[in-house]
Amino acid sequence: MKSSGWFLTLSTKVLIAIYSVVILWWLSIFFRGIQETTENYAFSLIYSVIPLSWGIIGFLNARRWGGLTSLVGRAVLFLSAGIFAWGIGNLIFAYYNLVLQIPVPYPSLADAGFFLIYPLSAIGMSYLFKVTGASFGLRSKSAKLALLIIPLLLILLSYYLLFIVARGGEISYDGDLLKLFLDIAYPVGDVIVITLAAVVYLFSFKYLGGLFRIPVILILIGFISNYIADFLFSYTTTTETYFVGKWVDLFYPTAFLLISLGLNLFDPRLASDRSNNNEKP
Repeated sequence: MKSSGWFLTLSTKVLIAIYSVVILWWLSIFFRGIQETTENYAFSLIYSVIPLSWGIIGFLNARRWGGLTSLVGRAVLFLSAGIFAWGIGNLIFAYYNLVLQIPVPYPSLADAGFFLIYPLSAIGMSYLFKVTGASFGLRSKSAKLALLIIPLLLILLSYYLLFIVARGGEISYDGDLLKLFLDIAYPVGDVIVITLAAVVYLFSFKYLGGLFRIPVILILIGFISNYIADFLFSYTTTTETYFVGKWVDLFYPTAFLLISLGLNLFDPRLASDRSNNNEKP
């Protein structure tokens, strides 16, 4: 187990190192107050490494679980595919910035990659839902009520801030219905994944010895950060105050740092170590 532990520690250190570079790059942008420069666009390009690289590592972990032949393998596979698709979307976004010289390509082809994170992640979380036996816990009325109220409150909050505060109650896009759709779909997609992850986390304490509680809480917090990022992106593009490298963009690499750490912990070799430790008297 020493070799696998070494790999997991190394990959985690590399991930945190990349994230540190991203933060330092952003601080350089922030303190100099620059906008719409090559350095701004390179910032977005650099943090694409996080979802792309750890999406691939997630694919490897899924294979170690048996791939599509096991529920955990499917869960890790779809979650990894989700963040990998987002990374592809961010590469396309950077292409618009650096090659086509479009400062804020929204909506654009990049959104095809960004949007895929929601259905793929929802499918992945649904498999974890089955693994943890969360469906049994949802038989209580209080659990069902919470499952209904939490996403409803988040959606209402998003609607209020995006349509009442940012637009003064005016739902008009000058014919840009795609932006209208995406501004609604992004927070709704986030809410669905957050709700599923929250339910899985709550019931992962009771099933499988709480084996997945740490990776699931990291993924949950990651998607909450992604929700904040998506909301702020929609808000600032609506108020025409967004630029690449704005403080809003810090939430994206943070989200994928946490999700990637969670996927990294889904390595079955490490899961075996945690299981053995739980069984010790």
